[in-house]
Amino acid sequence: MSHNDRINNPIISNLTMSEEMKMNILENCKKGRRTSDNLFRYSKLLAACIAFVCICVSGVGVHAAISAVDERLKNMSDKEKNDYMELNILGADADIYTRDFTESEVERILILQEEYKNGRFPEKTIAIVENVADISDGELAVVKEDGRVHLPKDEMSDEQLLQLIDYDEKTRYTMDIASEEYTTEASITENDITETNQEQPEVESSSNSMDVNETFDFSKEMIKKYFDVDIDDSWEFSVTQNEGEVMEVNYPDYQVVYDVIFEKNGPVSEGYHLIICGDNGQLITINHNGYVTAPDTILSYEEALAKVPQGKDIVVAFIEDKLNLNADEVKIYSGFNSFMDQIQTDFCYYMVIDDTGNGYRIRWTVANEEITEIKFYYNISEEEINGGSVEYTIME
Repeated sequence: MSHNDRINNPIISNLTMSEEMKMNILENCKKGRRTSDNLFRYSKLLAACIAFVCICVSGVGVHAAISAVDERLKNMSDKEKNDYMELNILGADADIYTRDFTESEVERILILQEEYKNGRFPEKTIAIVENVADISDGELAVVKEDGRVHLPKDEMSDEQLLQLIDYDEKTRYTMDIASEEYTTEASITENDITETNQEQPEVESSSNSMDVNETFDFSKEMIKKYFDVDIDDSWEFSVTQNEGEVMEVNYPDYQVVYDVIFEKNGPVSEGYHLIICGDNGQLITINHNGYVTAPDTILSYEEALAKVPQGKDIVVAFIEDKLNLNADEVKIYSGFNSFMDQIQTDFCYYMVIDDTGNGYRIRWTVANEEITEIKFYYNISEEEINGGSVEYTIME
C-alpha cells in the first residue's frame, strides 16, 4: 500500500475526527502491545477481552481465518466507526465493566458467541451515550464520559448479550483499522531508513533455531505441557516476529523473538501468550490470560500474605510435575509486584532457582489459586532476581 493509498483509505479518511485524535489512536496501538507482566492488573478488564495483535515496526504477522461477521463490520456507518475510534482513545484505567457477569450470563455468552459467528446478530446496536445520566433504566450502554460499559443491574437478556458481543467485535475491528494505519506508516519509515543503509550480512543461525512456521506446533505442545489444554480449531492463532525498538529494549541479546497468541475472543475471553526465542527454540514466557483468569476479587495485603505458603505448595507440585525439578534441590523465593508504591495483591510471584543457575518465575493468581504464567531465565544469579518491580524473599 502506497503512502497516498493509506491516506485515501475510505475507512480512515471518512472519519470525522481531528488529525490529533487519529494520532492518539495510532499511538495507543503502538503502546497497546501485550506484555507478560501487566496484562490484567485490574479485575475483569475489557482489555482482557479485546484481543488483537498490533504488529510493531516491520513485524511479520500470520493471522487466522476471516470471521463470518466481516460483512457486518465493513458495513458500519462512518458515525459508528467514529464513535468506536473515540472510545478506543479513552482507555479506562479501572474495571471497564460496571459489574461482573453472573454465572448465567457467562454460560449464555459462550453459546451466543458461536451463534453470533453464524449470523445471529442483535436487533439493535449497543447504546453509546455521552454521560451516565443519559442511560435509560435497565439499558446496556457505553458512556464516553468515563469510557466504561455500563451493565444493567438486573440479569441481561440474550439481546443485550448479543449487543455486548457485537460491541466487542466492532471494538477490535476499529482497533485493527488503527493498527493497520500505524503499521503502514511505520513500514514506510522503516523502508526509507533501510534504503539509505548498506546491506547487512546475514547472521548465522544455530542448528536449534526455530522458523516462524514451526511456532504453531511448538506452542501447542507447550500449552499442553504446562496447562494441560489441547488447542483445537476453535482457537484463533497469530504469530508476530519482534523487530526494531521492541528487540532493542526487551531482547537485546537475541536475534529473533516470536510472540505467539492463541485466543478465544468475546466478552468472556481466554488466551495463551507465548514468547519464543527463534535463535535457539527456547521458551521465554508462557501465560494463560483473559476474562476467565482475571482475579475474582482483590485481597488485602494481609489476606494475600497469609496465602503465600499455600501458593508455595502448589508451585512445588507444579515444578516437580512440569519441570522435573526436585523441590529439595532448589531455592524458592516469593514476592508481590509493586506499582507506584502500591503492593499489587492480585498475583504472588515465586522465583525458583535450580542448581544449574536457571530460574523459573511462576505467577500465581492469589484469589483464584491458579498458576497463570511461567517465565524462564537461563543462567540467572540470586543477586539479579531483585532487579525488577518484585521484591523477593527466600522461603524456608
